[in-house]
Amino acid sequence: MPSPHNEHEPDLSRRTTPAESGPWSADKLAAAADETETRLHRYAVAGLLHRQPDGDFEPDSLHRLRLIQFAQSRGITDEHLAAAITSQGDLLSIFDELVPAADATVSLVDVAHDLGLDDTTITDLARIMDWDDVGAGTQSDVATLQVAAKALALGMPRDALMQIVHVFADATDRLADAIVRTFHNYVHERFRAQGLTGPDLLAASEAVGKPLLDLVEPTLVYFHRRAYQRANREDLLRHLAEPTTPPSTTPGQEQATVLFVDLASFTPLTATMGDHAAAEVLRRFGITVRSSAAQHRGRILRRAAGQFLITETSATRPDIIPQADFTALPRGDSGEFPIRCVLSKSGSA
Repeated sequence: MPSPHNEHEPDLSRRTTPAESGPWSADKLAAAADETETRLHRYAVAGLLHRQPDGDFEPDSLHRLRLIQFAQSRGITDEHLAAAITSQGDLLSIFDELVPAADATVSLVDVAHDLGLDDTTITDLARIMDWDDVGAGTQSDVATLQVAAKALALGMPRDALMQIVHVFADATDRLADAIVRTFHNYVHERFRAQGLTGPDLLAASEAVGKPLLDLVEPTLVYFHRRAYQRANREDLLRHLAEPTTPPSTTPGQEQATVLFVDLASFTPLTATMGDHAAAEVLRRFGITVRSSAAQHRGRILRRAAGQFLITETSATRPDIIPQADFTALPRGDSGEFPIRCVLSKSGSA
């Protein structure tokens, strides 16, 4: 009988180091985490790791060790971490990973070779996916390698695929950072300001954070589909323009209008109106720019405070960002609104 094995899905049995879902013996945990048994015992005494009555370490010990090692890499001492856990509660228990804990570890380099990926592609993927020094990963990492191999097999050029992978990695990195920071600043810190401390503070944050986390991926899918619809419609216009547009001699090159929109005199604005009023100006300015860009088919590439970099590829459009109406914004003690909107435009290939 033919094997149901897919040509892009290698046999992982030779590459796999099973992950334990049950308790860890000291020697196996030390080997998995690249630690010494002496250090494991010291972590247990300090309360960083938990042991069962028979001496084995709890199932979550490897995850806790990864967090300990990460903290150490950022200059946090074991004593500092132990003191924080004593005062705040078991911090190491709340930072769960979205990747299933029971995933087995595999050699990603070996799997990539089995999938037929060349050394250059493997090197690029290792940098983008931030593989560790030994190239160990999980089944989730393998699934991503399989997607890359399938895309190449279907005819996607390697350079183009690496660009897309870079976009996914960079965009989701910023997204995750925004989610975590926003929750910490507006939920956790608000509980702190209300006087909650220690385990009560962690419990209150977790009571909000855990249910919210379940909403992230469905929301991400929705916004991707919404953005894809818009991008696909714009691509329709590019197809319709082909009779009058010669093909590019360089892959990936296209003509675009680049717009730089800037709030001038932002430092005097802050000094005159104060931080809160300046933040409100930025908020309103951002809404105005995004709304105008969407209405006139502009795409925001980058934003930094009061600066936006926008492109528009279908035509030269000087009206993408019309004169913004800031009359409703606070004006400061002098009654003068000390800003102006600077708009520069240039053609770019």
